[in-house]
Amino acid sequence: MNQATFNHLITRASSDPLVGFALIAAAVILVVGVAEAFLDGEVARLKRARSWVAIPVALLLTMALEAARMFAPATDLSLTPLVLAPLLVLTYAMGPLTGVLLSSAWLALGAPQGVFAIEDLRLVVILVAVGWIGLGRTRRTRHLPWLPAIAILGSWALASSTYSLALWGIDNPGADVGLLVQHFAPPALMWTVLAFVVTLPPAGFWSWLAGDAKANAVHAEPVDTHALALESARGFSDRREERNARRLKRTLTPPVTEPLERIRSLQAPRDSE
Repeated sequence: MNQATFNHLITRASSDPLVGFALIAAAVILVVGVAEAFLDGEVARLKRARSWVAIPVALLLTMALEAARMFAPATDLSLTPLVLAPLLVLTYAMGPLTGVLLSSAWLALGAPQGVFAIEDLRLVVILVAVGWIGLGRTRRTRHLPWLPAIAILGSWALASSTYSLALWGIDNPGADVGLLVQHFAPPALMWTVLAFVVTLPPAGFWSWLAGDAKANAVHAEPVDTHALALESARGFSDRREERNARRLKRTLTPPVTEPLERIRSLQAPRDSE
C-alpha cells in the first residue's frame, strides 16, 4: 500500500467531515459484514472442497476477462463490473468472508511488487457488501429472483457512497452535487446490466455454487399409501359411528318442551275452583 497516500487519507478524514464519515461508514460495512458471516456459518461453507475449487476458478475467469478487456473496442462505458462478475457471483453465493479472500487474492495478483493503491481497496468493500446482502439468500426458504440484483446494485451503491466518496472528497474538497453525480453516474449503466444478468440463473444455481444444495435438500421418508388409505377410512368410519350415536340419543330422549313451573301455574286455577 502507498503509505503516503494512506496517511493523506487519514489526515483528510480528521479534518474533512465528508471524508471522515464516509470512511467510518465503509469500516462499519466491513466489520458488520464479516461478523454476520461468522454468525451465519460461512466458515463451514468455506471448509467444503467445492469452495476451494470455486475460488481459483473465479480468479482465473476474472483474469481471462481482464485480458479480454484489452482487446475490447474503446468505449466510455466502464467494463469493470463485467470483469469482476465471477468474483461478485461467487461472493454472493458464499458470503463476505469469501469476498475478503477473493479481493485479497485479486489485489495480490494485480499489485506490482506487492504495492497497491488505496483505490484498489474499494474492491474489498464491494465484495464484502455483496456477500453481506447475499446472506439473506441462506436465511430464506423461498428463492427471490430479484435478490441477486439487489445485492449487486446495493454493493455498488454502498461502496460508492462510503469508500469511493471518501476518495472523491480528497480530490474535490468543495463538495458539489453536480460533480458528484457526473463522477458516479457513468458506471451505473454497466452495474445495472450485471444486476439484470445475475437474475437469470435458476434458484438451485446459487445453492449448488455454494456447495450447500445437498445440505438444504429435504430428505423425505417413503410413504406407505396403503396404510394412509386404511387410516383415513378408519377415521371416517369412527366419525360416522359417532355422528349416528348422537342422532340416536336425540331420538330416544326428546327434549322437554315446557318447564315444570309453567305446568304448575296452569294447574293452580283449576285446584282453587
